[in-house]
Amino acid sequence: MKKIISPTKTRSTEGLRRVPRCFSSITNTALEDRRDYLNNKAVVCDLERLLKDGKRTYYELDWDYRNGIYHSEIDERWENWVYSSHELWKQKNEEEQKRDLDMYWKYLRDYLHRKGIDTSNHRLLLSMKRIETRDPASKSERGGTVEFSIGSPDTGCVSLNRLVLDHSYALPRQSVKGLLCLTGYAAFLIYNPITGETSPWFEIPNNDPQRKRNHIAFGYNPQSDEHIVVCLSGSDKYSRYECISKRPKDQVVEVFTVGKNTWKRIDATPPISITHECPFYVDGCLYWRFRDSANDSDSDADTDSEEGELEQIMRFDIETEKFRVIPIPYFVHKGDTLSQTVELIEVDGRIAVLTRSMSLWKIHEDANGNIKWTKEDICVPEDWNGKPDISIEALTWTNLIFLQSEDWDSILYYNQITKAFIRFPISPDSVPCQWKRIIQV
Repeated sequence: MKKIISPTKTRSTEGLRRVPRCFSSITNTALEDRRDYLNNKAVVCDLERLLKDGKRTYYELDWDYRNGIYHSEIDERWENWVYSSHELWKQKNEEEQKRDLDMYWKYLRDYLHRKGIDTSNHRLLLSMKRIETRDPASKSERGGTVEFSIGSPDTGCVSLNRLVLDHSYALPRQSVKGLLCLTGYAAFLIYNPITGETSPWFEIPNNDPQRKRNHIAFGYNPQSDEHIVVCLSGSDKYSRYECISKRPKDQVVEVFTVGKNTWKRIDATPPISITHECPFYVDGCLYWRFRDSANDSDSDADTDSEEGELEQIMRFDIETEKFRVIPIPYFVHKGDTLSQTVELIEVDGRIAVLTRSMSLWKIHEDANGNIKWTKEDICVPEDWNGKPDISIEALTWTNLIFLQSEDWDSILYYNQITKAFIRFPISPDSVPCQWKRIIQV
């Protein structure tokens, strides 16, 4: 490899001063030098930092210029370096990421096999991570980039895609039949994380100025084999934490059919108006979980809620287009005094609730609509009890429950049959990547 000499023309800024000469030239020799330069992973990481530092400096210079501040030492080759090196760095970095992800999955597979767990029927898992790419000179908070990686212990890394968004957005809580719905304030888009295909942003039709609060939910109609988006909109004349019995029942329900890209308004009105509650899809239905003061509620829910808190689930059947409220008995959440004591989860193809004390309550509904609750205690290590921000996935076609905490010191695999858990350590030495949130595809 030829010796790389820094540009003779420099600035006091570290990022610009250390830019290799081969990245400011388009000769064949320079291209060969770039390939050699990018073969070193440490150098690739250094280039990433230089790119960020240089880009920030570039925008600072641009801002100074617009405000009448002149700089006499601007490196004229800087812009050429950005454009010529960025794509090469991006390609090399993605290759490194995929190799790291494959290493991660192999490490996890070997670890689980040593514990006697078969991973051949392990569904694909999707991780989502926000990447800060906003223009440092821009005051706008809209848009951003999300990195999606998909894999499993047996298949390794299946795909690694990035989605660049020009709207404000919220990451989805779950995947519905392989697709994701990313939502904004008054728009949404559909994304396939495996193929990288994405729809345009669909605006929510709203001709009524009184309907200022929009709530979007993503689901699937198994009868028609179509994905749908349900939009509930109403007034914003009440607080998001308003007692549910005092919320005005004025929400309008509209259904968008993905593929046909058509809207229709339905006659059903939600018995509980939705504000900040998160939707959850299971087996042809959408669910929302609510918590309210039993003293303030006029609901006919379970009268065993004498402790002053009332937990409820509202269900929307996509096929029949009907709502139903399912009270959560007091014995399910008794003793949990913190907010959001119940988390909705899918277990064995049906809706269930997970309490803060790590008790899993499955809901069984007979043909007459009668509800029965069965309890399963999840035996997690003592240091995991009461942990905040625990994400949980019951892995389909297995007897395993996958848990992860925001602390990221480890993840847990819980076996529902043996009642035992396996702690999978996450350390920089053995696991070269960190994931923000993992869901099933």
